[in-house]
Amino acid sequence: MKRTMIFMFALLALSATAAAADATGKWKGNLETDDGSRELTFNLKAAGGNLTGTVEGLLDRSLDLNEGKVEGAYTRDQDLMEKVRDGIIDRDQAVSYAVSPHDFKLRLAGAVSSAANAAYAQVS
Repeated sequence: MKRTMIFMFALLALSATAAAADATGKWKGNLETDDGSRELTFNLKAAGGNLTGTVEGLLDRSLDLNEGKVEGAYTRDQDLMEKVRDGIIDRDQAVSYAVSPHDFKLRLAGAVSSAANAAYAQVS
């Protein structure tokens, strides 16, 4: 029971992190317990509002994640745009990390219609 609660807490913490960016991909972290630290690896795929994948590091085998949900997603490009605006990274760096470099350059240049910008802002 205790391990199940710890696992559920780890999933909750991961979902908060995943909501900050596109959740698809490999995520690594450490789970601290009374028995020590365990490295967890989440291999996730987000499609629409659904989240599936596996988690490794809790048992001697991978566990399937089948019924996850992603709500209120915040895109990587939105995060990069904020980092450029706040002077944390420069424009060239942000473009190199963008999911869609072409669209990102257009947004940086202000060449995207106000309707497209409004739709882009609604994702967050």
